[in-house]
Amino acid sequence: MLIYILLGGIMLSFVSSVYSADIDTDYGYVIVKCTVTIDVEVLYDWSTAWFLFEGNLDTGLAPNQYEVSATSIAVKNNSSGAILKYAVSVSSIQRNTQENGLGSWVADTDDLYNGIKGWNINDEDNNDGAGDFALAAVFKPTKPGSAEFGTEDYFTAINPDLSSRTNFTYKTGNNFDVASGGYSSAMSGSTNNLISPGEIRGLWFKILTPQAVTDQFPRRIIIRVDGTLAGSSW
Repeated sequence: MLIYILLGGIMLSFVSSVYSADIDTDYGYVIVKCTVTIDVEVLYDWSTAWFLFEGNLDTGLAPNQYEVSATSIAVKNNSSGAILKYAVSVSSIQRNTQENGLGSWVADTDDLYNGIKGWNINDEDNNDGAGDFALAAVFKPTKPGSAEFGTEDYFTAINPDLSSRTNFTYKTGNNFDVASGGYSSAMSGSTNNLISPGEIRGLWFKILTPQAVTDQFPRRIIIRVDGTLAGSSW
């Protein structure tokens, strides 16, 4: 009986070794890529941020005054399947030719003949020159308080290079994370604040008006919103 058991064990070991010798392993590949079209849209009905009262230019802000906009600009990720990050900057500044704002909009350059000084963005949160003003922006679900704008939220120039643009929605910290009342991420557990397809966000502004002005013509600040894939570099 012992001989049969030993022979059986030898035969089983032999069969197992032969079976293992007949197996080989190699690998192939499946390669796939998603291609999307990026589409950032400023919604027409909410394309203007007003200070004081929407559409009312009869009353303006006082010089050297901090004020948060009464309304926001609505920015939508209109892409299909693209999770985006945004950059916001000032494109240009215009001046209306009438004090009630019903005239035409022209470039807000200095008009020495008529004694008009154009407005300029200061590179810090101050207004130490004639016509200098400071402007900050944040994305928030509801109107933020004045204290919710951080020093890093102020614009530093008109049409800055992408490498120096501020006000990115994917940064963490003041105003952009959930803890401070900002937006949750499009990606669960992500440390980045990204924008899902179809998501609409309100872009609010805070201004420090100039210490002194040469006229009472309304100014219109053109805001530029750039969007790119969250994983892309600018």
